[in-house]
Amino acid sequence: MGAVPALEGKARGLTRLLTVLIALAVLLPGCKEDGPWPPKLGQRYPDLQVIDHHGNKRRLSDFAGKVLLVEPVGMNCPACNAYAGAQFNGGFNGLTPQEGLASIEQYLPDYGGGVTLGQSDLVLIHLVLYDFFKEAPDVEDARMWAEHFGLDQRPNVHVVIGARDMRGRASFDMVPGFHLVDRQFMLRKDSTGHRPRHNLYSELLPEIPALLAN
Repeated sequence: MGAVPALEGKARGLTRLLTVLIALAVLLPGCKEDGPWPPKLGQRYPDLQVIDHHGNKRRLSDFAGKVLLVEPVGMNCPACNAYAGAQFNGGFNGLTPQEGLASIEQYLPDYGGGVTLGQSDLVLIHLVLYDFFKEAPDVEDARMWAEHFGLDQRPNVHVVIGARDMRGRASFDMVPGFHLVDRQFMLRKDSTGHRPRHNLYSELLPEIPALLAN
């Protein structure tokens, strides 16, 4: 009979410990939930904790209030290199970019109603998911990508990596392409992967002026 109170005491102690651990998880910096991955159309974009090419820790929600073009990047992807500007800078690490594909900045004015990345409320985010060898990228990878394509000094262009390893089937399937996120941080158009839900030229880019006007 004497063992029962002892077990009850241990159970109460474990309960208190669990309560403390849960509280710490809520209060400690960096424990905020990132949200579901992959992003879901019509829902709030996952609030990923990221590190930019300068080594600064941020959250994607830091850019909320602006219209975002988020590009999931594989550094050895020929299309990603082309969209980044390989026609002018050459492919990263000598990679041959996808033939006949221009940079996203060249397509923006033609298909986006004349908008450019010179507008302060339009932001392009290169979300690097894979390094050149399909491993998890680090800050040095982001820095080299930004430097190679001349993005490192652009105020409205950010090259970031996830604070955690983002590799997986969902990430692989969304390279190459773009997500369009509105000022309320909602995913409005999905033009990622080889079978995109929305056409980049006829659906995603033409939507940008309307989002900027709101």
